[in-house]
Amino acid sequence: MERYVDDRLQLLRRERSALLLRSEDARARRDAALSLTGREEAEGLLKRLYEETEELEAKIDRLERRDDDVYRR
Repeated sequence: MERYVDDRLQLLRRERSALLLRSEDARARRDAALSLTGREEAEGLLKRLYEETEELEAKIDRLERRDDDVYRR
């Protein structure tokens, strides 16, 4: 079971890293946008990526504390 949790943590951390890279790209696009529409679209994407990152971090935290439903079974 520990191996499963460690593997899952590694996978979630990779996903978090990918989301952070996407956030950096979206931030750069927002900053470079010339139109209001372009900035708004990039802001919307940044918001979604932020929410996804928060969800992933909560999952990582639960797994690190071994407070996950799958781990308890």
